[in-house]
Amino acid sequence: KNIIKNSKAENIISEAFDTCLTARGKAFIEPYIDYTYDLLNGKLQFNVLDGWQVRIDPNSTKYDLSDARFITKEKLMDKEGLIELFPDKEAEIEAAILVPLVENEETKDEDNLLEQDEDYPGTDEMDEDVPKDEDDEKNYKYLEYHYKKHRIQFLAVDEQRGIAQFFKTETQAKNHLGKATKKKAEKLEKGQRIIKKSLPEIWTAKCIGKTIIEDELCASYPFWRTYPIIPLFGWYSVVGKRVLKREDLAYQGMASSLIDPQKEKNKRRSQALAIVNAITNRGWKAEEGSWVDEKLVKKQGASAGVTLYYKKGRPAPEELQPGNMPSSHMYFEEKSEEDIKLISGVNPDMLSVQDKTTSGRAIALRQQQGLRILKTLFDNLVWTQEILGKYMVSQLSELYTTEKALRVLGSEFINKNFQKNEGDTPELIYGAAGEFVENLLEDPELANYDISIGEGLESPTERFAQYSGMLEMATAGIFIPPEILIEYSDIPQSAKKAIITAQANAPQPEPEAGKKSSVKKRR
Repeated sequence: KNIIKNSKAENIISEAFDTCLTARGKAFIEPYIDYTYDLLNGKLQFNVLDGWQVRIDPNSTKYDLSDARFITKEKLMDKEGLIELFPDKEAEIEAAILVPLVENEETKDEDNLLEQDEDYPGTDEMDEDVPKDEDDEKNYKYLEYHYKKHRIQFLAVDEQRGIAQFFKTETQAKNHLGKATKKKAEKLEKGQRIIKKSLPEIWTAKCIGKTIIEDELCASYPFWRTYPIIPLFGWYSVVGKRVLKREDLAYQGMASSLIDPQKEKNKRRSQALAIVNAITNRGWKAEEGSWVDEKLVKKQGASAGVTLYYKKGRPAPEELQPGNMPSSHMYFEEKSEEDIKLISGVNPDMLSVQDKTTSGRAIALRQQQGLRILKTLFDNLVWTQEILGKYMVSQLSELYTTEKALRVLGSEFINKNFQKNEGDTPELIYGAAGEFVENLLEDPELANYDISIGEGLESPTERFAQYSGMLEMATAGIFIPPEILIEYSDIPQSAKKAIITAQANAPQPEPEAGKKSSVKKRR
């Protein structure tokens, strides 16, 4: 809860979801720990990346990228930004930016459809008043290449004590088992064994152009044993990627499937304007030789404010009345509106567009039914939230010391959960809490436990939904303590405490004297 609040994780997820729906059906959340102002315990930060910045192993098909052999992140940076990123390697950066990139001219990337030095039409005249700085164009390609490197590790297993931990050498594994039994690690006891296994480690190579600046173990490993980039996909099709080998069919956002229908609608709208202009000025009906200047009529007969003369004694010419818009054109215009709603899944049921006689309960049920079309999008969002939540849990040891964690938990929480007896002293209670927190932070398997990641009460929608449900139960006659209703209400925490304190200090009403019982006595 404290990490989500400080890192603005909810805003980051919202931004990534919007990017996923509007940009290529792919978005990525890149968590990192910022040690700028806190060298001991950094602050968790996030970057939102789009599908053009991140490249995935083409043979990977799993949503969580666990089967991917590599992931790359590309970014254009200037020289000053590169030096800030690697302050101790200025010489290597100077040499790297001088190495030219060799590109294959026979192939063209789907994201680079324009030829070299070619720009979109009309862009030459844009921003003429803005001064151009020659240094602005000196950007260099920065690449982070995350990949798996398999290493031999030794798993120390003690079935009786529930120990299962990996070590780099067999000696370390034996010493760990001997330390657990307080004996020398010359011979393993019953239930103890060491398993030799090849496990993948996550490594990161940081490159400038074609030059590798760093190649080291990923900063989040071993507490987080997969890539430090969390995916968020819209409509994801394994068949489109594995069988058809087409990225545009494998990943699609809400805007992807609406491109062609919108083009059709735009074209039809242009045709409608052309038809309106054509039928508005249909011309004139006149006898042959009626006009004084027929060339002027043909040239300016449809112009506003023009004066036309016809010959004296001839019948006055009549302007032809405009026709109506073709009914077939209007029909297809309405159908295009329905097609966009049907393809996108955004329909009147989800927008609560109903008549006044429809009950609120019926509208809510129709909204739930309409959301079934978009269920895949929200299922993927929940999956991403679960992965992100597990990442946060895995990095607790990097974000908190034992003392900092105890301050975040607060004395109320510690006394409630770690005080076993009424006579326990504060030193005993805080000692037990500190030991528990220390073991928790040092556990490398923490993120691998069965952790349930769900929407908490920090979400205004979830708070209002639960508060409304409690009010309905209270109205139906089910007793709910006032403290619970106050806690779930969406009012400031200070106001909640003031209300609870005032309620506790309020005098209790005394029973009325001489009140007759409503139960009749039997004769």
